[in-house]
Amino acid sequence: MIYLFIQHMQRHFDNIGEAIQQPKPWLIITAVFSIINQYIFSQWNFAIAFFIVFLIDTGGGAYTAWRTKKFSIKLFRDKLMDKSVAYFCIIIGYSVCTKMVLEGKSTNVIEYLDIPFYSLFVTAELFSIIRNWYRYKKWPVLLKIMSHFEGFDSETGKEKGNE
Repeated sequence: MIYLFIQHMQRHFDNIGEAIQQPKPWLIITAVFSIINQYIFSQWNFAIAFFIVFLIDTGGGAYTAWRTKKFSIKLFRDKLMDKSVAYFCIIIGYSVCTKMVLEGKSTNVIEYLDIPFYSLFVTAELFSIIRNWYRYKKWPVLLKIMSHFEGFDSETGKEKGNE
């Protein structure tokens, strides 16, 4: 009985030793995520919400282009990559700046710009969604919303001068 207990404990300690020598992939991923969360980006609620709005805008734009027979997979891929890389670089760059704190200082002034900065991106995506659907359907309620934006051409659904 004692022998079985000792064998069991020996196997248990051997497993712990192997786990320490060969870390599991989830431990590595957890460590990487922890570093990212601490030093690079930690606004995950914004990221999830913005990603959903981004997908709605992209899907709506692709759908309206397809329905109006203007859809091009090459153009879609190029614009999607350009937009994704630009948003990623700008948002991550800003987030890194908010993590920087000078030695001896307790706050970072850039953090006070969080709400306007993140709101700018969500507003741009929302404006794009409304503009895409106005170009496709020309619903009066969308025209009413879009008329509040300077430079909006109600005939084309684009900004004036961007034909």
